[in-house]
Amino acid sequence: MVLDLEDYSDIHRATLQTVMNHGTIEEERLCQIFKLVCEKFTQYQQNDEEAKRNLDRVVETINEKISRFDQTVIKHKYGLNEIEYYVFTSTAKTALAKLQNCFNEFELEYFKQMFTNIIINERLCIKPRDALNLQSNLNGKVTKIRAEKLTDLWITTGYFYRNNDLIYLGPKSISEFAETIQNLGLDHIKKCSLCEDIAAWGITCNSCKTATFHKQCIQKFLARSEKCPSCKKEWTQSMEQ
Repeated sequence: MVLDLEDYSDIHRATLQTVMNHGTIEEERLCQIFKLVCEKFTQYQQNDEEAKRNLDRVVETINEKISRFDQTVIKHKYGLNEIEYYVFTSTAKTALAKLQNCFNEFELEYFKQMFTNIIINERLCIKPRDALNLQSNLNGKVTKIRAEKLTDLWITTGYFYRNNDLIYLGPKSISEFAETIQNLGLDHIKKCSLCEDIAAWGITCNSCKTATFHKQCIQKFLARSEKCPSCKKEWTQSMEQ
């Protein structure tokens, strides 16, 4: 039996709904859900590798369907933990405005302040206590309890990422606000010299000190060359930078 994924079907709808509900979801988790969805609607069983290939096909079809709504599902490998995520993303230039449908103006301002304070930090992070204290700028319009709940929600949906008691820019923010982030012109926000997307926590060439790459991009390049694609000198930088 061959799994027919050519036409937009209940499999596509269920997959899209799953990504939308989570906002950001690990590839492995979505793959397991996808296998169950396929089995439910078609009785088709598949191993993990086949499911990943079929999932990519389904996401491609989904994106063709939802692009007219300024929406897309992006596959993003997050630099801090090297985990692949699927991210439901707005492609509209006013992507931040869509949050107005979910939060009031003061909650949205709290998000903006968290986002801004993280972006201006060279490590792209903030201490949880410092993030919580930002609510004091809003004249009591957002309580500390509400600020904690909002922060937890934004971490769950992938806008932010918590690790080692720090809150970092998350995979959803990097995917959804990439153009905004790049337009800020901050020196510590680097583009990958190979794919030209934001390379947060990327790998920098030890020779030229200027070319920065996503770990997965430079690993793929070095599989066929031992030199930096930018300065052409021998690559000596550890991948554990």
